[in-house]
Amino acid sequence: MKTLCALYAVLFAFVLVACAAPTPTPVPPTATPPPTATSVPPTSTPARTATPTRVPPTNTSVPPAATSVPPTNTRAPFALTVTAFAKGAAIPLKYVCNDPGFGGQNISPELKWNEPPSGTKGFVLLMYDPDIPGAPPGYLGAHWVLYNLPAALRALPEGYTKGRLPQGATELLGYFGPCPPRGNPHRYFLRLFAVKDTVTPPTREQLNANQGNVQFILNALKDQTLAETEYMGTYGR
Repeated sequence: MKTLCALYAVLFAFVLVACAAPTPTPVPPTATPPPTATSVPPTSTPARTATPTRVPPTNTSVPPAATSVPPTNTRAPFALTVTAFAKGAAIPLKYVCNDPGFGGQNISPELKWNEPPSGTKGFVLLMYDPDIPGAPPGYLGAHWVLYNLPAALRALPEGYTKGRLPQGATELLGYFGPCPPRGNPHRYFLRLFAVKDTVTPPTREQLNANQGNVQFILNALKDQTLAETEYMGTYGR
């Protein structure tokens, strides 16, 4: 019984303490201030300048025209020159025949020529008169015939005679100067042929059989000739 009374006493004391404790005053919640507007107005971004599209410059230069030209052959044409008279001019008396009534010396004029074509093995020289009165058409009266002059030769001196021929050359007919009858001037052609091989000359008998007409020689030279040149002079009395 005493224990029960003690338990009640403790319980009563606890109730008194609890009633005596002050009731906590409720604290009203602190009003949170409205948030300060911190939004910054957007910075006006300058208008974006349109960057021009870079266009590569148009190549207006016209490509140079092709000026490369195949190299031309600058070698002068094969040509014969007679130093004693101009081409087509009168032949001086010195080079005319020495038959009675002519007064010439029957000396051959000096001849010169330039570089022949590549492959030239020698030269053939003819002198003839195509204007002999009464001769058949195409007759070319022989006045000088030389065969196989050396390929290195570039001139014949004045008064070139058989005794001065270089080795290998053949004089079928020695120089016989202009010797026409009276009347119109005759033409005298000197023709030089650059040949591609040694040419077998005709015989003197063959020339005589053709009555001194060198046309058959010209025909025979066609297949042997690389180039030819001519020089003409005139003489009349």
